[in-house]
Amino acid sequence: MRKMLVLEEIWKVLKKRYYIVMLVVAIAISLIVASYFFMPKTQTFKMEIDYSGFEDLVQFQNEWYIRGSVMHIIDNPNQQSIQLRKGDSVVLKLLDNPSKAAQEWYLHYNYIFLNGGGGLADVACEKISLDDPPRFVVPKDGYYIFELGVVNVDAYYPGDSIGVWTFSVTVIPP
Repeated sequence: MRKMLVLEEIWKVLKKRYYIVMLVVAIAISLIVASYFFMPKTQTFKMEIDYSGFEDLVQFQNEWYIRGSVMHIIDNPNQQSIQLRKGDSVVLKLLDNPSKAAQEWYLHYNYIFLNGGGGLADVACEKISLDDPPRFVVPKDGYYIFELGVVNVDAYYPGDSIGVWTFSVTVIPP
């Protein structure tokens, strides 16, 4: 009789531990699934900027730039803006541009502007370099349109930039 009581006690303890282990396993699986579906992830996509070079002039960093580009996502030509969140890091890798002479190191006097809710140049990237892609952090939430700016000085040959530019855009959440 005493053996039966001891075995029953052992069985109760094992059952309790089994349920605790199964609860821990279920919570772990739930956390993995939740992080996969609900946590922000790094995104990469391709975009084109069709730069005509015959639009408005804007001033940035004490220079005048020609504005006149239309951005769209290559996989979705109707999409002309990207939703970005404050703190997102964005890397723009230049894949192709109309100036074949500029394929060497960097494209002089060209800037990427990010046009958001606050107007042109909410963010403005540095020179478009082939070996060190422009990187910036988004200052505020919103839908943004990328635009290409070319400095309006004849000696800089802004005509070399007219045409379609292709970029790989990587958005890294904070």
